[in-house]
Amino acid sequence: MFDSTLSQVNLAIFITANSAMFVQSKYARISPSAPSWKVRLMSPATVYPVVILSLIAIAGIALMDGAEFDVIMLTFLMMAGLIHWLAQDGMAEGARLNLPALDPALSWWLDRQGHVYPHLMSGKEKVPALSPSKASADLLLGQFLAVGTQIDNPINVRSPFKLTYLMKKLTRQGWHVEPSPSIHTPFLMRVILVLRRRTAGCSCKEICFGCRKNTPFPWRAQWQQCAMVHTAVFYPPAMSRD
Repeated sequence: MFDSTLSQVNLAIFITANSAMFVQSKYARISPSAPSWKVRLMSPATVYPVVILSLIAIAGIALMDGAEFDVIMLTFLMMAGLIHWLAQDGMAEGARLNLPALDPALSWWLDRQGHVYPHLMSGKEKVPALSPSKASADLLLGQFLAVGTQIDNPINVRSPFKLTYLMKKLTRQGWHVEPSPSIHTPFLMRVILVLRRRTAGCSCKEICFGCRKNTPFPWRAQWQQCAMVHTAVFYPPAMSRD
């Protein structure tokens, strides 16, 4: 009876936490000048630990109820670990910004340090992170110029493709750019990025072997292109810097 009640409570916590994360990711919006406590309150990353702990608790409660630690239990725990690994690398930090005419074309987020950054995997049409083409760079450039007129915050960018083109264009527009050292793309995120690139132009009905086979870049070339994450901090012209 105790284990049954505990399971129900844990399930309620799991559903509630997931629902809160969904609302925070899709609907919650804050202003660029929001205090750090509000950013933390509206951030999916704040609720995420509750989700992963309640997921692991499912296995713990089952063991308390007399279940054996078998292959199924081990597989469940490994899946929980995989979900955690992916979430740690791919989860948006901070809270989603309220920027008219820009979101949801490409969502922009604010972290607790007051830095703004674009979620490059969130584009609805032409996803900048999925293509190193000049057209995608110009699309991202237009987003930066529009954001620069609405905020007075430094913008952090992390992209698997070189930012040289974007840096040159924005520098000519009066932006200050500080490049940061590149880092290796986490393995699972690299796999996901390549797979998404290969199906980015396909509809749900077209995502098949033939669709992936007809992509303009072979798997090996895409794998190499996604090897590194390049980072830089962009300061809008209106921002006062010490």
